[in-house]
Amino acid sequence: MLTSAVLCMRLLLLDCAKKASSILLKIYSIIVCSDGLHVNVRSYNAMINGLCREGLLDEAEDLMRKMEQNGLSPEDFACDFILQGFLKRDKLHEVFPLLQEMVDKGLS
Repeated sequence: MLTSAVLCMRLLLLDCAKKASSILLKIYSIIVCSDGLHVNVRSYNAMINGLCREGLLDEAEDLMRKMEQNGLSPEDFACDFILQGFLKRDKLHEVFPLLQEMVDKGLS
């Protein structure tokens, strides 16, 4: 079983990887498809940040939903990563619903 510590170490190595997006997608699929995997908030945030840096915004948003399904609340900066990604890619139609969701959840 993949632990949060192992996942965190793998995420730290992503900065050195030439094919970060393919590695991110593999880890993403492990997290999203696994019901028994225990991932902490820090690991989710690191993953969301990495996905956004690679332009994988749909996956980042899906991962944030998975995080919530597992009873963890995304921190403000996890949403900020996604919002910044949408803005950088001129996806303004995606920004406002996410902003409203943040307000509704009490995130700033």
